[in-house]
Amino acid sequence: MAFLELHILQNVAPANLNRDDTGNPKDAMFGGVRRARISSQALKRAMRLALRDALPPGELSTRTKRVSELVADRLAEHPRTESLVAASRLFEAAGIVVGDTKKGDAETKYLILLGDDEADALAALAREHWDALTAAKPDLGAMRGPARAALRSSAVDLALFGRMVADLPEVGVDGACSVAHAISTHRLAAEFDYFTALDELARAEETGAAMIESTGFNSATFYRYLAIDLGELEQRVGAERLKTALPAIIRAAVLALPTGKQHAFAAHNPPSFVLAVVRDGAPVSLANAFVAPVRQTEQRDLVRASVDALVAYRDSVAAMYGDADVRTTAAVALGEIELGSLEANRVPTLDALVASVAAAA
Repeated sequence: MAFLELHILQNVAPANLNRDDTGNPKDAMFGGVRRARISSQALKRAMRLALRDALPPGELSTRTKRVSELVADRLAEHPRTESLVAASRLFEAAGIVVGDTKKGDAETKYLILLGDDEADALAALAREHWDALTAAKPDLGAMRGPARAALRSSAVDLALFGRMVADLPEVGVDGACSVAHAISTHRLAAEFDYFTALDELARAEETGAAMIESTGFNSATFYRYLAIDLGELEQRVGAERLKTALPAIIRAAVLALPTGKQHAFAAHNPPSFVLAVVRDGAPVSLANAFVAPVRQTEQRDLVRASVDALVAYRDSVAAMYGDADVRTTAAVALGEIELGSLEANRVPTLDALVASVAAAA
């Protein structure tokens, strides 16, 4: 059982990448002080979207209530209305409730992550049993077994992040990837941007702003962490597909960020430091390196202070528990950042880090 850990330090310029219900950036208490936060859900979605551009069609999944439409799209040789009926009845046969297609409501009650391969399999099943599925009174009981059998996906992102289907727990998937909420390595300093807008067609007697608003933002050095159970992932997607997909997965994990309010802030800041560890034992988060929030000094900015704290904590954990289970360690950082005990594991580029991990996985 091998795990891949990724530890990432990323300094983000003023931004509001991930909002709470008030529209302000999310935060959390850690180490007794308030920290900036990016939720794991937002990070996983950013990874999934990045993988769409990196992996070929058919390797991924789609999260939607309109699963019947995904299947109907593959039945273009038939009338659209009949295709939706056939697809919806297959989901109902499997045990997933779908709205009334005749009323234009072909949606499930909740979002479902449906693999491209599952949509293909259900479409093939619909063709095979077309007359029975489109009959006035179909025997859905006879279709239960085949429909459930079709709901078995090896989509890469579904294998990574898993899914839950409330009506049909047996097709649920425990994801191979665990993603932590990103937290700032230092105390949060929340800020607000007060702004106004003018009506460009305002009359001369109309003075002042036509709109007055404010938005929250912050700037933070985030510690991001995720762990992937490589054995579990290989079981789900196969050894060859894992070999092909793993470089794209690592790049997506490192480079993808949520896009909240990026048109207003343009915080396009790549990570300053990435540490990858492949080990045979249980994964180890280094978040506790920042229980005491780091502080900048005249000699060290927040990024360098964060790297120093992470490396020191990692060394302490290795000293206490040992690191005999570690297959490989690779670190990459901006050139001026010193890595202390990790200098021996330093590689020059992200591509070199990816290659090192792929060779050890």
